[in-house]
Amino acid sequence: MIRFIVGIFCLATLFSCASIPQTIPVSEEESLLIVEDYSKMVERQKLCPEALDSDLTVSFDSVFFDGAIKGYFQTMAPRYFRFEGVNPLGLTEIILVTDGTEFNYLAVREQKEYHGNLRAKKVQRYAPDTFIDSAHYDWFVGRLAQLEKLQLLSVGQDESGGNWLEFRDSNTHKKLKILFDAEKLLIERYLILAGDGAIDLDLKYTYPQAGQDLNSSAGIDPGCTLPQTITVKTSSNGTIRFDVTQQYSVTDVDQKTFTVTAPGDFERITVQ
Repeated sequence: MIRFIVGIFCLATLFSCASIPQTIPVSEEESLLIVEDYSKMVERQKLCPEALDSDLTVSFDSVFFDGAIKGYFQTMAPRYFRFEGVNPLGLTEIILVTDGTEFNYLAVREQKEYHGNLRAKKVQRYAPDTFIDSAHYDWFVGRLAQLEKLQLLSVGQDESGGNWLEFRDSNTHKKLKILFDAEKLLIERYLILAGDGAIDLDLKYTYPQAGQDLNSSAGIDPGCTLPQTITVKTSSNGTIRFDVTQQYSVTDVDQKTFTVTAPGDFERITVQ
């Protein structure tokens, strides 16, 4: 059960076997143009809301869990998340909420509530520190979090024609890299690197195609393009994928949304 809890919330395990993509050097003039495009992307991303309410499917194909569950997902800056998984009849099977520090997980059919800190030993057995330290609402918007803490180190191009920017996080001292499309002003891939240069965390994004509009009823600014899928590949070649099918209005989200109280007859289990 603990593995399933972590599987729903944690997007990744360690990526020690993954290789870092090679970048093609660019001239100083090209570098300045890429940074300018990056700045345009950052400005456009400010049009995105500070909370999301979505229908989605979470799919797993890994050593921990194999399957998929549909449900309702709510998230709010900086690190609030709520997922309510439902069965084919639309009945609630699980509820997971977290404020980025503590979590509560309700297994409805089993009538059990799991509660604990995200830094509990049992959680950290499956979730790397990098994820717990870095998990942020902005991941689900497809943008970088805490820009003021990022120092730009280098600029290059990808073999596919995209642009790579490498940063150092002044808080964690870790390096991170993003691959972005300068024409569409969208992040396509986001890497967080370990001290030895290996990949700790790898997020890949895809976006709606022309004619697809997941935000039409959500009141989201047309200038904000949200990811349709977020995919993570693990070191064991497993994948965890979020597929968004619809976005909804998110004008007012209360922090109480990210709390849950189990019925009195539920067994309460503290995860340590």
